[in-house]
Amino acid sequence: MIIDNLENNEKYKSIHPLFEKAFTFLKKENLNQLPEGKLEIDGDDLFAIISKPGKSAEAIPKLEAHKKYIDIHYIIDGTELFGWKNLDDCKHVEGDFDFEKDYVLYNDQDFTNL
Repeated sequence: MIIDNLENNEKYKSIHPLFEKAFTFLKKENLNQLPEGKLEIDGDDLFAIISKPGKSAEAIPKLEAHKKYIDIHYIIDGTELFGWKNLDDCKHVEGDFDFEKDYVLYNDQDFTNL
């Protein structure tokens, strides 16, 4: 997990070929005016899922893991509660991996309020 500010994006562009395009999208003005939902940036290879604050029903979110996609969480306003734990140390899986949505949840706890 990388925790940093968008102005430091130059450090990370070489990690993945689509990161530069993702960072360019995040630098656009008026992101907070986009409607909630999925927004394709580069087809199914790069997309944004826009969500507004206060939509989470859980005070402490569950850990999640992906196999196909890489999450970039960008908080426009306010804060987001999320955590990190090495996947090999996650022992309390909640259900099977959802290949269609590319995620699985874990009930392991290791949270940081950022």
